[in-house]
Amino acid sequence: MKNLISSVIYTSMLILMVNPSYANDLAMKSQNSRFIGYETNPHNLVDLGYQGYFKDSGIPSAGLFLHQVNTGKITAQKLVQIGIDNGRLSADKINDDSYINSVASYLRQLNQIH
Repeated sequence: MKNLISSVIYTSMLILMVNPSYANDLAMKSQNSRFIGYETNPHNLVDLGYQGYFKDSGIPSAGLFLHQVNTGKITAQKLVQIGIDNGRLSADKINDDSYINSVASYLRQLNQIH
């Protein structure tokens, strides 16, 4: 196992040294995108908002979250954009009507439950 890890690290370093433009491309992609590689489903995105995971982005939690959903300050589109900004969704989700409609549906359901 130790040899395997060493060999993967060595191979990666060798590739990056031989092809520095690849290293630059990789660095640029990591700076321009915070996407973590797996996407949060619509239900979990709403739950994360309700639980306060997006407070740093101006999304309140619990009762105030529900109030802002009711008053239109928090919309499905806004929540999706915050998910993108926080690296939980890929940027193309902002144009995915099916995903946005699912988020809107879960926002309505959450509002009915509480």
